[in-house]
Amino acid sequence: MDVDSLAIEKLVHRGFGLGRHESRVWLVPFTLPGDVVTAGMVRDRGGHVEGEVRKVLEEGPGRTTPPCPWYGRCGGCHLQHADYDTQVRLKIDVLQETLKRTGGVQAPDPEIVTGEPWAWRSRAQFHVSGTTLGFYARGSRRIVEVEECPLVVPGLSALIPVVRKALGDFRFQGTWDLELVDGGSKGVVAVARGDGRKIRNLADGLVGLSGIEGSLAGIRAKRGYRWTQRGLTAVSRTTVDGRGKPASLESNARCFSQANGSLNLIFARTVMDFAGPVEGRRVLELYAGAGNLTYPLALSGADVMAVETDTRSIAAAAQAVRKNRNLKVRTVAGRSEDAVARAVESGQQYDLVVADPPRAGMKRLLKDLVRLGPRRLVLCSCEPSSLARDLAQLTLAGYRIDRLALVDMFPQTYHMETVVSLRSPRS
Repeated sequence: MDVDSLAIEKLVHRGFGLGRHESRVWLVPFTLPGDVVTAGMVRDRGGHVEGEVRKVLEEGPGRTTPPCPWYGRCGGCHLQHADYDTQVRLKIDVLQETLKRTGGVQAPDPEIVTGEPWAWRSRAQFHVSGTTLGFYARGSRRIVEVEECPLVVPGLSALIPVVRKALGDFRFQGTWDLELVDGGSKGVVAVARGDGRKIRNLADGLVGLSGIEGSLAGIRAKRGYRWTQRGLTAVSRTTVDGRGKPASLESNARCFSQANGSLNLIFARTVMDFAGPVEGRRVLELYAGAGNLTYPLALSGADVMAVETDTRSIAAAAQAVRKNRNLKVRTVAGRSEDAVARAVESGQQYDLVVADPPRAGMKRLLKDLVRLGPRRLVLCSCEPSSLARDLAQLTLAGYRIDRLALVDMFPQTYHMETVVSLRSPRS
C-alpha cells in the first residue's frame, strides 16, 4: 500500500519520522519534520505502519544532501539527511518526549555538549565474507561494501581498501567480524572474531598493514571465544584528571571504550561537573568499565569502589590507579546488582553513586539502590527509553533531577548519550 502524501509531524526515537494517514501512525526513516513524502508500506505492526520513502514532495527545514554515497543502504547512519544543527535540535525533542511519555518524567531543559559531526569514530566494526568487507544493510545481515566511511577517523577509514586488498591473499570464504581500533600513539589494533582456526591466521596477517601494530583473534567456542594475540594489543584513551585536564588511560583493545574518543574528554568532564566536589567522599561506581570515570573520581580525591563484570576491563582500571599509590580505589570484578545488594545488607553508606549501565538500564538494582540511599546520583545512559524508566522509579522514591545533559557522542545517528544528576530527598 502506498500513501500519495504523508506529512511528517516529528522525529521519534530510533530516527523515524512520524506521520498520519487515515488515522493510522506511519513511521518512516530518512524523513524530517516538515517533509511531505510519498511512502510505501514495509510492515503493518498493528499499532502502526513501518514505511519507506518513495519520493520527497516537499522538504522540511534542515534537510540537506547526505555526503556519503552509501547512505540509506548502509545501516550505520540515520540522520545524514539533516544538517547538524537540526540533528541536535531533533535529538533534544526526542529526549524530552521520551522521558515524558515513557517515564512520566519532568526534567529540566538539557545542557548540550557537542563535538565534531564527522570523523569521530575511533573504533569501527566491519563484517567480512570472502573479499567482501563493509557494514550491514539496515535491518538485514547483507553486507554493504564501502570504500570509506565519513564517521570513522581518517586513519581507520583509509585502512578499508588496504584490508580488502589483503583479503584476497587469505582465501578464506567464511564470514567473520573485524573491528579496527585506533589506539592513539600506539597504532591500530585489529580484533577478529569468527569460526575456525583460520581466524587467527587472518588476524595475524593484518599486522604490519599501514599502521596495524597488533591483533586479537577470537575463535568461537561453546562458551564465548578463545583468544590469541600478536603484537601490541593495548590502546590509549583520553579522560580527565582531578583538575579537568586530559589524562591518558591504557586498556586492552577488547575492553569497552567510547567510540567517540575525541568527545570522551568532554563527556568525562561533564560527569565530574555533575558529581560536584568529591574530595573525601565515598563513591560507588557501577558498570565501571576500564576506568574512564574511575580515574578522574580517584584523582579528585574520592574514596572509590568500582564494580565491573568484565574482568579484563576492571583489571585495566586497577592497573591505571595503581600507578598512583595515593589514590583510594577498590576495584571489584562482579555484577553491579550484587555489589549494591551487599552494600545494603552490610549497612554501607555512600555519598555518591556514579553509574554508566548498558542499554537495558538499571531496572534490576533500582530497589536496592533506593534502599542504599546515596545523597547524589549521576547516571549516564545511551538509551533514553531505559533511562526514562529508571528515572521514573528514582523520582517516585523521592529523588529530584538537578541537571540533565545531552552529549552528542554519535552524530549522524539517532543514538545519544545522556548524563543526569539527582539528589536524594534527605540532601
